[in-house]
Amino acid sequence: MPPSNVRLKGRVVYLPVLLVFIVGSLFAYSLYVNVREWRQSNFVHDFELTAHRQVNTLQQYLDQQINFLYSIRNFYYASSEVEREEFRQFVDEPLNESLSIQAIQWVPRVSHEDRYAFEGAGRLAGLKNFAITEKSPEGFVEARTRNEYYPVLYVEPYKKNHPMLGFDYGAVPVRLEALLKARDLNEAVVTHPVPSVHDEAGEYSILVVVPIYERGYDPDSLTVRREHIEGFVVGILKVSELLKKVWNHPHHELIQTTHYVYDINDEGAEFLISNGSPPSVIQSPIQMEQLVHLANRRWKVISVPEKNSVEDPFGVDSIILILGLLLNLMMSVYLFSLIRKPRKIEGLVRQRTIDLQRANEALKVEIKDRWAMEKKLTENKNLLDTIVHNIPYVIFVKKAKDLKYIHANKAAQELAGIEARDILDKVNIDFMDPEEAKKFEDQDRQVIKSKQTLTIAEERRKTKHKGDRLLRTLKIPILDAAGTPQYVLEISEDITDKKVAQRREYERNKALKVANDRLLESEKTLLHVLEDLKHSHDELRKTQENLVQAAKLESVGRLAAGVAHEVKNPLAILLQGVEFLKTELDSKEVSAEVLNDMLLAIRRADDVIKGLLDFSSNQELNRTLQDLNEVVSTSLDFVKHEIMKNHIQVNMQLDVELPTAFIDPQKIQQVLVNLFLNAVQAMPESGQLNVRTLKRVCQKEDLCGMPKEKRDFGIDDPVIVIEVEDSGEGLADKDPDRLFDPFYTTKYEQKGTGLGLSVSHSIITLNKGTIRLENRTEGGVRVVIVFPDYQNQA
Repeated sequence: MPPSNVRLKGRVVYLPVLLVFIVGSLFAYSLYVNVREWRQSNFVHDFELTAHRQVNTLQQYLDQQINFLYSIRNFYYASSEVEREEFRQFVDEPLNESLSIQAIQWVPRVSHEDRYAFEGAGRLAGLKNFAITEKSPEGFVEARTRNEYYPVLYVEPYKKNHPMLGFDYGAVPVRLEALLKARDLNEAVVTHPVPSVHDEAGEYSILVVVPIYERGYDPDSLTVRREHIEGFVVGILKVSELLKKVWNHPHHELIQTTHYVYDINDEGAEFLISNGSPPSVIQSPIQMEQLVHLANRRWKVISVPEKNSVEDPFGVDSIILILGLLLNLMMSVYLFSLIRKPRKIEGLVRQRTIDLQRANEALKVEIKDRWAMEKKLTENKNLLDTIVHNIPYVIFVKKAKDLKYIHANKAAQELAGIEARDILDKVNIDFMDPEEAKKFEDQDRQVIKSKQTLTIAEERRKTKHKGDRLLRTLKIPILDAAGTPQYVLEISEDITDKKVAQRREYERNKALKVANDRLLESEKTLLHVLEDLKHSHDELRKTQENLVQAAKLESVGRLAAGVAHEVKNPLAILLQGVEFLKTELDSKEVSAEVLNDMLLAIRRADDVIKGLLDFSSNQELNRTLQDLNEVVSTSLDFVKHEIMKNHIQVNMQLDVELPTAFIDPQKIQQVLVNLFLNAVQAMPESGQLNVRTLKRVCQKEDLCGMPKEKRDFGIDDPVIVIEVEDSGEGLADKDPDRLFDPFYTTKYEQKGTGLGLSVSHSIITLNKGTIRLENRTEGGVRVVIVFPDYQNQA
């Protein structure tokens, strides 16, 4: 055979090696491509699932916020009137659970005609200096005049947002537009992000507005909705907090994802916020676009995977390609070596090739399983490391061989006052006092030697930043399969604060016992004092009753002449009638008119005597709802004779719509009779007596310096007033309040006792009213009596 043929035959022999290498390489590359496509498909699926979950969470969270505002509207419809405290209790729990709702507000509609009544009602409700305001560069100022106002009346949480009370939404075009749109549509309306009214600069929020219409009107038409709108529930959601809550939602993300949120409007899409850096142009080949519906607005969310999630140069597909090529190369080399052997081993070679192919298939499965197992182990390890690092107990781990630290969690680093890099691979002497280091080393040696857990109930340890601390410690030996200690696990609890608290509790209990003993002694002393006070109070009450009765008897004496005159006339009529009857009885003719006059005269005398007896009787205080006009008229009847005798003209102006007063009518009659008699004595020749009743708002002078516990009204509260004026010489004393002192009098020539005004002052005070005396500019004295108007109090 020619040499050329021999060389050709030799080359043909190595052709199978070349073919095996080419086929194996193609097979490895095909497997690499399939695995890479499978990984890419799984990655896209996980990314889309993650993006869908997070955007769906955002949609659900937004729906919850709007549904919560609708629940407040239903709460308003279900209640006849919602007070401030009811509003706070209803929204308090949802506000505490939500991190993004900055405030919930109740914004009523107020017409210009009702503005001042609305502001007054707010101040009466306890809101000091409450007014409808608007925002200016100088801060919150009084709102300008408008036909309608939309002020904030309720706001929660109150502590953070109370400057918003009274702020008029109608002063800001964007906010007013949202209110009017919600009113006309009868549905929730959401604004685009707007600057907050009182937050720091740069903070933006969205407003969710829900309309509430007047009860009893069905808002089925635009006219009804505009005429009968009662107000709005407004929720303020901070955009950054809202989206941060969604991105941090614990939905176990498969792929780290960045989201870009845009607000879609007529001009296009306006960028709102992202959990990554603000976008210029999104260049990721993998992205997902979704829509979020927020009432009348739509948000577009573009999601892209983070760069480090896409790029993985050392994935399973690359490993399979490298291993396949290595195996193919090894198999080719092995085949090359076998070609030199006899043909009898050719069958074995073929079988070996088949085994290698099966092994290759098995290897692919094993690689896939190992990859999944490694991923699971990595997740478990990360979870365990996180738990151990953040547990509040101090944890150290040392090697049993040389007692060098190999682990220190966060609490351990804080206790030692140094970072982990300064602890690991060190021993105690490297960062502790020699004496303390020696003590801890002896304990560790004891644990290693005994292979038993060492419990130290209490030990003192010096720290770098916290001083001496008391610790409760467990030292546990970690053994291998043969029972040989490999590590020492140290777990400690800092009980310093607990010990201090126990010591303080002991001292506090000791002090409380001493204080309790002193209180028992004080209680005994107080009981004796109370008995003495009770006895003194009973004597004072009896004395006061006697003074009232004395003053009343004084008035009765002064009324005696008038009563005599009143009784004298009816008795004269009776006398004439009796004489007439005596002369007529002989003729058997009796005049019916004479008998009727006698009957009327008897009844008149009886009424006068009954009135005088009721007036002079000593009765307990009995307050009931009474018509003050009737009490005033009855009191004037008692002094009618004195008034006529002194030629005094009486001018009465009684308010026919006067509310009823909660008073003791007999006691108030005693006061009025005394005042009328004083006025008559001040005008011995003639004069004018003006008596009027009216209702009005309490003024400062009506309080008379009387403390709150003795009256039931304050400034700007509705009250009922009695005014008694005379045209006499007026008060000579420069201090009118002295006139209410017992036994003080300026009428020595009339022999007054000085008890009348003092008793009158006491009676008015017992009836929760006030009384004051003042000189009139035109001459004479004015007495003003003020009672609370319970019917018209808020």
